[in-house]
Amino acid sequence: MKVRITTVDDDQGWLDAVGIPYKVNDIVEMTRAGFDRLNVYANSVNTEVFGPAISVEDVTASQENDAEAIEIMKRFDNKN
Repeated sequence: MKVRITTVDDDQGWLDAVGIPYKVNDIVEMTRAGFDRLNVYANSVNTEVFGPAISVEDVTASQENDAEAIEIMKRFDNKN
């Protein structure tokens, strides 16, 4: 699956502090188990700091839809 990790104010420190090897806002490929572990960590941090510090989002479907839309536009452009 493809996942985007975001943090408050794009602060990389939230990820670096615990050795998460991803960069803020990059879309990365990971297993469902990895996604679940990261989500558990994010929920733990968010609870401890009393607010949303880290967000983990599955963007697989979104990226597939974007790729499909681009392919449709290319086919349309080639017809003109």
